[in-house]
Amino acid sequence: MGTEGCIHDTAIIAPSAVLGAGATVGAHTVIGERVYIGDGAFIGCNVVIEAEARIGRSVRIDSNVIVREGTLIADDVEVGANSVVGQRPTKAKSSTLAPSGILPPLKLGEGCQIGVGAVIYAGSEIGSGSFVADGGQVREGCQIGRNVIVGHAATVENDCEIGDGTRIQTSAYITALSKLGKNVFIAPMVCTTNDNYMGRTEERFKYRKGVTVEDGGRIGGNAVVLPGVTIGKEAVVGAGSVVTRDVAPCKIVLGTPARVVKDVPPEQLIYSVESECRHREEPSVMQVPSFDLTRQNSKLRDELMAAIGEVVDSGQFILGDSVERLEEAIAEICGVKHAIAVANGSDALYLALMAAGVGPGDEVITTPFTFFATAGSIVRAGAKPVFCDIDPKTFNIDPTQIEGKVTARTKAILPVHLYGQSADMDPINEIAAKYGLTVIEDAAQAIGAKYKGRPVGSLGDMACISFFPTKNLGAFGDAGMVVTKDDVLAERLRMLRVHGTRKKYYHEKLGINSRLDALQAAILNVKVKYLRGWIEARRSLAEGYDRGLALVGDVARYPEVAQGMYHVYHQYTIRVLNRDAVQEELRSRGVGSTVYYPLPLHLQPVFENLGYKLGDFPESERAAEEVLSLPMFPELETCEQEYVMEQLCDILRSYAGR
Repeated sequence: MGTEGCIHDTAIIAPSAVLGAGATVGAHTVIGERVYIGDGAFIGCNVVIEAEARIGRSVRIDSNVIVREGTLIADDVEVGANSVVGQRPTKAKSSTLAPSGILPPLKLGEGCQIGVGAVIYAGSEIGSGSFVADGGQVREGCQIGRNVIVGHAATVENDCEIGDGTRIQTSAYITALSKLGKNVFIAPMVCTTNDNYMGRTEERFKYRKGVTVEDGGRIGGNAVVLPGVTIGKEAVVGAGSVVTRDVAPCKIVLGTPARVVKDVPPEQLIYSVESECRHREEPSVMQVPSFDLTRQNSKLRDELMAAIGEVVDSGQFILGDSVERLEEAIAEICGVKHAIAVANGSDALYLALMAAGVGPGDEVITTPFTFFATAGSIVRAGAKPVFCDIDPKTFNIDPTQIEGKVTARTKAILPVHLYGQSADMDPINEIAAKYGLTVIEDAAQAIGAKYKGRPVGSLGDMACISFFPTKNLGAFGDAGMVVTKDDVLAERLRMLRVHGTRKKYYHEKLGINSRLDALQAAILNVKVKYLRGWIEARRSLAEGYDRGLALVGDVARYPEVAQGMYHVYHQYTIRVLNRDAVQEELRSRGVGSTVYYPLPLHLQPVFENLGYKLGDFPESERAAEEVLSLPMFPELETCEQEYVMEQLCDILRSYAGR
């Protein structure tokens, strides 16, 4: 030990400890083995410094502080009374967390200040000149830059990265796995989150994503930022906002959910690199795609690649565990007992028809206003599609016209839940029960939708789902599912998808080869966890479109949601006169749009033999001339939707002479 300084006679100092010149140690302090304390350090009363800790020159540690084993404290650091530095994480006996394992020692950089009652955990590093205020907490595995402020009672959870000069104000909460850039400002009571599902098992930790705030970003008091959201460089989030999606650089967002209100004034910027604020000077023509898969997949890339890797490593590529997990998840969403994974949505329809016993000479009633596969699968099964016109408000089959289509050859009714809204199923089921018909839902576009509180997929005898990449829940290729409550139908479907066999090489029926690849199932297992959030994002976008179109009156008809329906907006489809001209004008202004569908099925050349003609189904024909689907995907930015509405309304007003 050094020979100078004041060492209280009640202090307990291990023989192997080294105290520098002029060090002071207060009453009842305990200093452990191989501790090093630098010159001029002040150690208050009732302090515990555990073994292997290293404390630099001119450090001040006030009374009742605990310095845990191995902690490294640089020169000129101040640690307030009643603090704990280098704390090891603990967990409740009931916790699902795995043990933390061995953590490296806490490092406090030169000139740091730690307030009264603060707790700083092992495995973290705090840069020089940073300040953790009274009652502040920094958990394990954090990398804190220089001159950072963590305010009174603020919490920085584990494995966060915080850049130089960032300020986190009183009682703010920075969730685990977050990244804050340089010179970020977090106002009091801000709450960031990393768990969309509030799960109760350790599995949830695979899906957690923190928040990213890029350099110069600012978040106002009491704002809430949802998991995985990125606040762009120099962007501002207004007080009390709820941020549900990424905020572009240099934009100010406000509200619940937060929406762009304006640009950050140039004089407010501390970074001058224009490329980082690419949205500030937007071109006169913004490019807004009708759909963009790259945004979703880029956010999920790590999870998706890990899931694909697991399948590759397993060597099991057809059906198997990943397929079974997906079947269980889809069955739960649809509120049914069975889900049978197949190769694609078209096969799902064909197999459902086969399982229902539909074959040559039979008739199946369906809508002419849908994708080709609906009627194509009926013909593929050897039966005849009998078309029934649509309700012009919902685009779905009109139940009032169905009974007039029933004949002695009718075997099934195949309603389509078009664009994400359920068909009116109660009267359809009443007709089916009256005539002994099978009801097969074409739910290709409507997973997650509800009819009078009941999930789509549970409303008929069977339902068919597509996981084509552009669907609300999309694979990386073709994939499909048939769901049912019926044990007998489920067993039949499982046979039919593998050439009609229960036991390998023993064939009871003539089926087809339509098994889901494990790779597609693994991808969908990653994505299905996000489906609920994506649906809510679509519904929020639909509300935005509704508000915008309300401003142009009757020039355009926006989607009508029937009473008791929970619409999931696979598409947001409007009706406009001069549709083709409107679409072309939107295209010239950078706005993507799509027509689903330009020619009803009864007028398709392949179905000419059915004997239908123009005028047979006027509502379907009128819809085919008027429908236009606007950009709709969960990652569509607020500024993009606002641009779409601005351009669309301008075009519609010009056609209306307003």
